[in-house]
Amino acid sequence: MIQRTYRIKGVDCAEEVSALKGTVGKLPGVTSLDFNLIDGTMTVQFDAGQVEDETIIHAVRRAGLEGVAVDEACPSGVCAVEEGWWAKRGRAVMCWSSGALVLVGFVTHAVLHGSLLHALLGGEGISHHEFPWSVIFFYGLAVLTGGWFVVPKAWRAVRRLRADMNLLMTMAVIGAMIIGQWFEAGTVAFLLRSRCCWNRGAWAVRAGQYAPWSP
Repeated sequence: MIQRTYRIKGVDCAEEVSALKGTVGKLPGVTSLDFNLIDGTMTVQFDAGQVEDETIIHAVRRAGLEGVAVDEACPSGVCAVEEGWWAKRGRAVMCWSSGALVLVGFVTHAVLHGSLLHALLGGEGISHHEFPWSVIFFYGLAVLTGGWFVVPKAWRAVRRLRADMNLLMTMAVIGAMIIGQWFEAGTVAFLLRSRCCWNRGAWAVRAGQYAPWSP
C-alpha cells in the first residue's frame, strides 16, 4: 500500500469532499481518503498495482476540481509551494466582507426609510416600494463578495450535470435579484459562503488547528 498526498485547488466545503469521495474514493485499489480543508489537501492510501497517480488526478478532474501530487520529500503535505496572502485568507475575507455589506445595506435602508421593520421586510406588502440605489449597491456588493468563490463551484456542478447546494443556492440568489428582493439575495449569498467558512473552522477545531480567519 502507498500513501500519497495531493493538493486540491478550491476544496473547502462538504460538497467538494463528497464529490471526491464519489470519484477518487470509488477507484479500485483506493482504501482510504483523508482531507485537510485548511491546507487544501487530500491524502490517499492505495494499492499501486491497481491504480496510478494519473488515474487519481483524472478522478479529481471528474469531480470538477484540479489536483497535483505533493512532492514525496514533503511528507507533511506542506511543500515549497508559496501561497500568497490572498490564497490563504481570501475566502475568509470575502465571507466576512459579504456579511458586513449586508449589515451596511440593512442599516442604510432602515435609516433612509425610517424603519427597521421596513428594511427587514424589504418592502414586502408595501405598494410601490423601491429599494434606494445606495441600498441596492451594498446588497449587490454583498452578493458579489459572497458568491466570489461559490459561483465557480456552481458552474462546475453544471458541467458535471450534478446539482449541488452551490448551484441551487446560486440560482436562488439570482432569482431573488430578478424579482427585486435584494435583502434576501445578499443574505443568502453571505450564508452560503459562511457555511464553507464554518466547515473549515469546524475541521480546524477537530484537528487542533486555528480556524482560517484566525491571525
